[in-house]
Amino acid sequence: MPVSLFEIFLFQVVLYSALWLYDEFMASFMCIAIPIIVLVILIISLLAELFEPSRISRRYFWIMGISIVVPLIVCLGFYRMYDGKLDWLTL
Repeated sequence: MPVSLFEIFLFQVVLYSALWLYDEFMASFMCIAIPIIVLVILIISLLAELFEPSRISRRYFWIMGISIVVPLIVCLGFYRMYDGKLDWLTL
């Protein structure tokens, strides 16, 4: 039984939120770095798919898209929740 896209979305929201509650610096770093890495992989995958179609399902591309959007949403949400006053940004 495959996991639905909504369940993947919720799992990532919980994972990134727990990371934010544990360590703001690591969470902010991960919420910026992971979407950039996944975006590069997605672009390479789309280019490879364009030149030589494969059997990769569209679900893969949806999961990659979710993996780009969710960390950014969680990051913006916690940044707004903390009113932009993150501990590691102050001296």
